[in-house]
Amino acid sequence: MKTIYENILEQAWAVGQGKRGDLSEELASDN
Repeated sequence: MKTIYENILEQAWAVGQGKRGDLSEELASDN
């Protein structure tokens, strides 16, 4: 399992890559 810190890093990277839509979908499915 990933730590919260690792998830934050991946999310920040995804946003930086312009994948904000995909990131939002992943967050929605996690919650």
